Amino acid sequence: FFGSQNGLCVFDPVNIPSNIDLPGIILSAMKVYNYDRVGGEPAELLASGQITLKHFQNSFALTFNVPDHALADIVEYSYRLTGAGDQWYTMNSYEGNTVDFRNLAPGSYVFEVRARVRNQPWADDIESLDLHIRPPLWLSWRAKTLYVVAALAVLIVILGFYKRKLDLEYKLVLEKNDH
Repeated sequence: FFGSQNGLCVFDPVNIPSNIDLPGIILSAMKVYNYDRVGGEPAELLASGQITLKHFQNSFALTFNVPDHALADIVEYSYRLTGAGDQWYTMNSYEGNTVDFRNLAPGSYVFEVRARVRNQPWADDIESLDLHIRPPLWLSWRAKTLYVVAALAVLIVILGFYKRKLDLEYKLVLEKNDH
């Protein structure tokens, strides 16, 4: 029993839920810095679970939520970016629900986020997004193959000139010995 200006409040502690079930997490937005479009509608891209970015789109922000906004103030989030590290980072409700990533190297990453109500265990439901950042043209496997072929061609030309020089020197020595 509690008394207040409005009267008497009665509650049964047994009826207070000890474990609040969270609905699944939704990746709600993605903002790529210094670039307007990723290549499709953001909602469709996030729903597909896989996004491919160009090398200059390597700075971006991901926003996530739980669908029940009544729980927004008591939800904690934890995220990680596999490929850049396997450590989980925890965010409280006052820190927001947006994560910034800046200047990621080309490669494949998996963004994972999970949620929980404060003082409860982490939910088993983990939302994930596969991210692939393409390398720039000069670092692609085609360019690296071209670099190796060009280096081998230069080496063959240099060895050819060196062999020709040795042949000419040998012929000069033979001519001097014949005369």
